Amino acid sequence: MTSSGLYAPASAQLMVQGKHYACSIRGVKLVHETMTHLYLTAAGIYAKEKDLPWIDEDLNSLVICLQEEPSHEKCQQLQEKLGKVTDTLSHFQSAGCEQSAIFKYWCSFLQAGDILLHLIRADKEGDFQLHLDAAMEAIPYFIMEG
Repeated sequence: MTSSGLYAPASAQLMVQGKHYACSIRGVKLVHETMTHLYLTAAGIYAKEKDLPWIDEDLNSLVICLQEEPSHEKCQQLQEKLGKVTDTLSHFQSAGCEQSAIFKYWCSFLQAGDILLHLIRADKEGDFQLHLDAAMEAIPYFIMEG
């Protein structure tokens, strides 16, 4: 983050020491967004290579159509198509984690980042159920093995 000019070296050092909370959260959000974009781009390439369902024009037009004119039938179609895309993402993640420890690390980072974002959202919106759900998801990150 310092070599990109995003943070000064002194700020980065303080973030590592646990001091600049707001800057640290901003940094995690930026890295999370960048890695999510790269992850989804790679997943799209994987889906195309393996001829698996992915986000296409048909899915996009269904979302637009549902926004303009909501219906139970269109909602079910969207749910079915998104389920297939979710399955493709699951296959992509499993294959990537089997092939590369670094890929597995970044998947873990993305999952932890999602939990952090849910916790922040829960606090901002006062959503106690979301807070509990995110806290439950975070528990495995605090359990030490070995």
